[in-house]
Amino acid sequence: MNPLLVNGVQHSNRQATSCGETLSVCHSERSEESLFVPRARKETEIPRFARNDKRSGGLFPQPEAIRPVTNRGHRALCLLAGFVFLALALLTVNAAAQNGAYPAAASVLQPQAYVSLQPVPRDHAFEIAVVANISPGFHINAHEPSEEYLIPTKVTADNFPGISVVETIYPRGVMRAFRFAKTPLRVYEGSFTVRIKLRATGSAPLGPQKIGLTVGYQACNQDACLPPTKLPVTANLEIAAEDTPAHPAHAEIFSPAPAKQSPAQH
Repeated sequence: MNPLLVNGVQHSNRQATSCGETLSVCHSERSEESLFVPRARKETEIPRFARNDKRSGGLFPQPEAIRPVTNRGHRALCLLAGFVFLALALLTVNAAAQNGAYPAAASVLQPQAYVSLQPVPRDHAFEIAVVANISPGFHINAHEPSEEYLIPTKVTADNFPGISVVETIYPRGVMRAFRFAKTPLRVYEGSFTVRIKLRATGSAPLGPQKIGLTVGYQACNQDACLPPTKLPVTANLEIAAEDTPAHPAHAEIFSPAPAKQSPAQH
C-alpha cells in the first residue's frame, strides 16, 4: 500500500490508519492515494487549536481541550468594543450633521461684540463684551466646567498694537442634568455675556480700529455633542487722542458687572 503524504512527510500505512481512526476527514471513498490534507506554509502559522495535541489523541484537540478566554483577553475585547462604539458614534453624529439631523457646530452659537466707550481715548481703560445666543435645545460648557473631561468655553482677544488685556470676566453658568451624564454639569444656555477689560496705551493707533476675538466652545444637546469649534468675532471701536471726552455705550450690557473674574487670557 502506498505511503500517505501529510504536511510534506511520508507516513506509513499504520500512521494513515491511526489518522483515519482519529479524523474522519482522512477517510476517502476512492483510495489512499487520493487522500488530501492541506499543508500550512509555516509551523508558526498554524493556529494553536489546529496543531497536533497529544492529549486529544490526534491532529485537532477535542472541544474540552480548548482553553477559555482569559480575563486579560476579555478586557482587551471590551476595550476594543468601546473604541469601535465611540468611532461609530462619532461617525453617526457627523453623518447626521451632514444629512441635516444635527446643525453645524458653528451655527449653534451667535456671538456679537460691543465696546463700552465711544470713542476710546488713549491711555484709558475700556471693555469689550461678547454677548452670545445659544440655539434652543443646545447648551455649551461653562468656562470652568464641573468635570475635567469637558471642553471649556474660552474667549480670547488677538494681539493688537497699543491695546493690552487686563482681565476676562466669565459668567459662572448653571447646573443642569443630562441623560448622557451621571451628575449635573455646569453649562451656559440661552445666552451669556463675557466681558474683557482692556486698556488703550499712549501708542494705540488713532482712528477706527478692529479688534479680533475668538470664541471657542463645544455645543451639546440631551443626546449628543457636536465637535468643538471656534468662531471669530470682531469688535469695532475708534481710538481718539488722550484728552478726548469718552461717552459710555451699551450701559445695559456693561452694568452691573458679573462677579466671577479670571486672569487676562485664562
